[in-house]
Amino acid sequence: YVLVGGELGSGCGAVYTSVSGFYFKDGAETIQICAMARLLQRSGFDLLALGQCIEYKKSFGAKTITRAEFLSLHHAARAKAVPTFEKTDWVRTPSPFTFMCVNCYL
Repeated sequence: YVLVGGELGSGCGAVYTSVSGFYFKDGAETIQICAMARLLQRSGFDLLALGQCIEYKKSFGAKTITRAEFLSLHHAARAKAVPTFEKTDWVRTPSPFTFMCVNCYL
């Protein structure tokens, strides 16, 4: 396998905040973030905060919301219990904060 992209972010409660992503091959950023979103959804996260709305994020369904809407969603999700993951060699889940590095291999 060859590393083609990845993600670094943190979680608190049922909120995951993307800090930075990277890719070495065109298109890998979309595959990586969509796979990560599915993993987070399956793991019980309610909110994926992607930061600045960039065109490629819109292409897979990201949307801009108002500050008030974001704060409402964030406060509700943050108050929930921290979701847990199956232990793997690429996910570390200390509590109460979750730090993840999600990598995409082709």
